[in-house]
Amino acid sequence: MGWIDELIEAEFASGKDPPKDPPEERKSKIKKLIREELNKNPVLSNVLRENKAEGKFIKEYTDKIIRHGWSDRTARENIYYNINSECPIDLAFTW
Repeated sequence: MGWIDELIEAEFASGKDPPKDPPEERKSKIKKLIREELNKNPVLSNVLRENKAEGKFIKEYTDKIIRHGWSDRTARENIYYNINSECPIDLAFTW
C-alpha cells in the first residue's frame, strides 16, 4: 500500500470527516510546511531573507491558505507546487 492509499484510508475509512485542528495548531502546521519547502528552495529562501521578507511571506501565505479553507492535503500540494515551481521568485513578489 502506498503512502497516498494510507492517507486516504486514514482520513476517509471511518466515513467521518477528519478531526479539525484548533486554528492556532493549524496555522502552526501550515507555517512549518512552508518553512520546510523554503529550506528545500535556497533561491527563493535567500531572496526573501535578503529582503527581510521571509516572515511576512510565511504569514501572508499561511493566511491565504486559511482564508481559502483548503484541506491539509490541498494546502500541502499547493505549498509544494508553488515553492518548487519554475518561477519561485515571481511567487514571492505576487503574494
